[in-house]
Amino acid sequence: MIMNCKKHPDEPAVSICSGCGCGLCAECDKEAKNTLCKSCRKDKKIDGIVSSAIYLALFGVAFFIGYKLNFFPADRHGESNRFFCGYLFVSWLAGWQLFNSLTKNTIFIVNTETAWITMILNLILYLVVGFFIAPIVILWNIIKIVYNVISYRNIK
Repeated sequence: MIMNCKKHPDEPAVSICSGCGCGLCAECDKEAKNTLCKSCRKDKKIDGIVSSAIYLALFGVAFFIGYKLNFFPADRHGESNRFFCGYLFVSWLAGWQLFNSLTKNTIFIVNTETAWITMILNLILYLVVGFFIAPIVILWNIIKIVYNVISYRNIK
């Protein structure tokens, strides 16, 4: 059986969309990036927008929680450390997002006796790395939203 193009039903398909499996003719295949049809490319851009927006919302919530908890005592001048407490929560989340994106689909095998040590070390690593890169990760999420919105509008 010969498959035809989803967008141009009279044209035979020369490739298949890797997202939904529909047929793409020569013209659609030429304009398709990573052999995705128009609707799959749009869905991928929407997923990117939603994912980055969720992270930005989580950064706001993390900062608010840390700010409200204020778990560090006031310094010797009586100044509150609320901002620093909020930033620590944001730092942990930024470190987690960075390592999650770098080690996507990676499975780490640990035994049950050392799993808690691995988890604690990961949390410390997320916090330390995130402390230095949190503003960059937040800015990167904003840039990804802008880029995905612009490229979504340009999909033909």
